[in-house]
Amino acid sequence: MTNSYIIILSLLVLFAMPSYAENSDTVALQTAADKGDAQAQFKLGEIYRSGNGIPRDYAAANKWYQKAADQGYAPAQNRIGGMYENGRGGVTIDYAAAMKWYHKAADQGDAGAQFNIGWMYERGHGVRQNWEEAYFWYLLAEKSGFNFSSGNAYAATAYEAVRKSLAPEQIHAVKQRVQEWKSTHTPSVR
Repeated sequence: MTNSYIIILSLLVLFAMPSYAENSDTVALQTAADKGDAQAQFKLGEIYRSGNGIPRDYAAANKWYQKAADQGYAPAQNRIGGMYENGRGGVTIDYAAAMKWYHKAADQGDAGAQFNIGWMYERGHGVRQNWEEAYFWYLLAEKSGFNFSSGNAYAATAYEAVRKSLAPEQIHAVKQRVQEWKSTHTPSVR
């Protein structure tokens, strides 16, 4: 074997192996999640949902999201809502359950959950289709930090379509409702 062949083979083996830091980070995350840390449980759920470095496993993701959601962790509550909306992670599609979890997160100021509620109203998933209500939740999501222009063309298109379907007086009424909602809800998203 030539020296360059050995070097190339060694580099391939080296880069194919997960780094010690990744393994120690995962072990630390698992340990914290096992001890009940809601943020660690959520992050572990994210790893399983995305399949980042491991095989995608929605059931495992749902398990960790549920543990964090039960502790009131809003991002996990939003993800549980998504599991019910899409029938993933060992649950069947249940729009009422999705809305329940989305509302728990939205009430804490979770912009993603607020967007998801708007989506449910826009599409009529488990609720009567109502574009004014959809606009309320989309606008609330935007005011809570949801970025409609961050490369999510679908979200931006949905937001604009709903807004354009409303009369100016409806838009004004929704904006007032959003201001009232924001004044009575203190965001607690971690």
